Amino acid sequence: MATNRTRYKSLSAGTVLAREIKAELVRKGESVSDLANALGIRRATISNKLNGRTPIATDELFAISDQLGLSPAELIARAEKQYAAADSTPTPNPYEKQVA
Repeated sequence: MATNRTRYKSLSAGTVLAREIKAELVRKGESVSDLANALGIRRATISNKLNGRTPIATDELFAISDQLGLSPAELIARAEKQYAAADSTPTPNPYEKQVA
């Protein structure tokens, strides 16, 4: 029997925050390496954080925000908007036949 069910994207808040940091780097024309150098940490370390392998600590969020010229609150607010949009946008379940 065909269903009309959809699945909602399940993104963690940390993943959305990392995406927003990467987006801001692109907007500013900076790279992950630039950010790592400015923060005085290895590129692999910041890359792991921005790819969701390790969480971003609060003190790191403040340092990253400062480097991006944003307040932590502004960065979180932007991520929160993305999180809300992703959470409310249904995506079709590719394994179920869709009913029109």
